[in-house]
Amino acid sequence: MKKIIALFFVIMMFSTVCGAFERPDTSKWWRLAASSDMEYWIDRDNMTFSDAQSAKYANAWVLVHDMKDNTQKFENLEINLDKRQIRTLSYVVLNSDGSQKESVNTPEEFRDITPGSLDEMIFDSVRRVYNSKSDFTKVKVKKR
Repeated sequence: MKKIIALFFVIMMFSTVCGAFERPDTSKWWRLAASSDMEYWIDRDNMTFSDAQSAKYANAWVLVHDMKDNTQKFENLEINLDKRQIRTLSYVVLNSDGSQKESVNTPEEFRDITPGSLDEMIFDSVRRVYNSKSDFTKVKVKKR
């Protein structure tokens, strides 16, 4: 019995040392999709919305966990809710130890959202949050 307990503690210490991915707080993050080597999450608490004369926009953060190399990519996205377009504003990739591997702050051009894609899952999630606000003043809205 002592050997089993000792083995359990060794396994627990090894998994902690290996820098295993800690899942995001599910009260804040929605899991969008997962495969055998990737997980995608969206931060529903920090979505912001803005209203321009030409369209309504949303800003959201997406977390991509690559299980092959145990990195995390935090991507800041802007979504045009009226034209069904999306673009990356910036992103940062972190190694398993939390150190920065890569960072880009150059906004991309808007791209159309492809049906059935991850972009569409993100769009649908953001649109769901936007539509769930019956009182527009409760949504974090800024005029452009």
